[in-house]
Amino acid sequence: MRAVVIERFGEPKDVLTAVERPVPEPGPGEVRLALILSPIHNHDLAIVRGVYGYRPELPAIPGSEAVARVDAVGPGVTDMSVGRRVTVSGAQNVWAEYFVVPARQAIPLPDTVSDETAAQLLAMPLSALMLIEDLELRSGEWLAINAANGAVGRLVNVFARQRGLRVLSLVRGQASVTALRELGYEPVLDTESEGWRGQVEAATSGAPIARAVDQVGGRAAADELALLAPGGQLISFGALSGQPLSLDPGSLIF
Repeated sequence: MRAVVIERFGEPKDVLTAVERPVPEPGPGEVRLALILSPIHNHDLAIVRGVYGYRPELPAIPGSEAVARVDAVGPGVTDMSVGRRVTVSGAQNVWAEYFVVPARQAIPLPDTVSDETAAQLLAMPLSALMLIEDLELRSGEWLAINAANGAVGRLVNVFARQRGLRVLSLVRGQASVTALRELGYEPVLDTESEGWRGQVEAATSGAPIARAVDQVGGRAAADELALLAPGGQLISFGALSGQPLSLDPGSLIF
């Protein structure tokens, strides 16, 4: 079978290669899945670069979420049939024609869910929903989130509005502003535009911002910290910049 393999950590464009590997066999309680589609998550790329919370033993096949069809079942699997379309998340070795997961990890799908949706049904929606719950905001309160044009940012907008929460979406570049506004996700501010922080009060009608979600790290975290009302909370939810948090002591103290 064909598989994407990393033999050394580094930039994906430099270290990802396509190779032939033996088709894996499912063990007890496992199923072998034939890949249909798999998203490329930021954490997948971080694993390839060797900067995620864990490093797989090399050589390794990356990929962690997919929609696939059951190709074979291992001993003891009685509730999963060959040909069933399923979605999986938190898996390993996904970027291959075939991969193996515990049968309990494979969630059957109705035909009404498209492959494109099914491929990214679990990881990001669940993360965004857990985030919203952890924020413990009341209806009408404000939160700010950067990298808001990504999957988590868009989902946070959806879940927040369902709960009556207000969202200030922060993005980089006018194209991202346009993309969110076309979805009706206002207000949206471009953090690459001059004087954007001076527009925050008008965007929120002067309401306090109780939570700020940072998905970028580096100086972007300091920008969000400065937006918070007294008693507000800054939540670190990613490190897209690859940089450590850089916070101003003055904002924390005063």
